[in-house]
Amino acid sequence: MMLCILATDMARHMKDLNEIKLICEELDEGASILSNELPADEVENRRDKFLELVVHASDISFLSRPKKVQ
Repeated sequence: MMLCILATDMARHMKDLNEIKLICEELDEGASILSNELPADEVENRRDKFLELVVHASDISFLSRPKKVQ
């Protein structure tokens, strides 16, 4: 959970983005990001990285919301 909070730090943005790109580039077309064929520690690492991505995306997306939310 702490890593997800730290993922909101914009100083890490490019590093984290490059890590996600690398994971995606390693995938075969149609392959699962969290394939059962991967070692358990790699599945956990990928899961954590994508959870961080979701939290980071939601953190920076607030700028696109209207000021008054009903």
